[in-house]
Amino acid sequence: EILGKASHIVEDSLLKYFIEENQNYAIGNYLTTAEDITHRITRNLVKYLDSSSMKMIRIALREIIINAIEHGNLEITFDEKSEAMMEDRYFSLVRERQMTPGLGSKRVIIDYSLNSERVIYTVTDGGEGFDHREYIRNSSDKANELLLSHGRGLQMTLNTFDHVTFNEKGNSVELIKYFSGNEV
Repeated sequence: EILGKASHIVEDSLLKYFIEENQNYAIGNYLTTAEDITHRITRNLVKYLDSSSMKMIRIALREIIINAIEHGNLEITFDEKSEAMMEDRYFSLVRERQMTPGLGSKRVIIDYSLNSERVIYTVTDGGEGFDHREYIRNSSDKANELLLSHGRGLQMTLNTFDHVTFNEKGNSVELIKYFSGNEV
């Protein structure tokens, strides 16, 4: 008895009827969910963007969601992550924080809106926020100077999206990408 068959979907047969969509998600603090959700909320971009642009949006968005999980909800600092990665205990640190009362139950809220002119993602975590202005000025320089294996996600996001706007607290970011000829 065959219950299902796995195959690569080459084309969504309903994409030709697609006009727009708006979705809201509240996800837990699992890194694999960041991968799954980014595939889900970027799949219809194929109607408006080439595959390379879609891939860059997916990667940058995944980085933002992972940052919301790690640094926002689980309160893992840049230095803690660096040390854990050097000591090959990063996943243990994440799991420990997922089990910490008050941290593990926080959610990342993702709002998504897509139409023929643009896509907007808003990612909000349950953390205390951060000084995004200072971090943007120094993050990629520090990561590059120290040859770190992380710390470039925000810079990639700034290079991928047309507008990246943080709220004052620093726990929510709005990402906007305009499609050809639609930038405001």
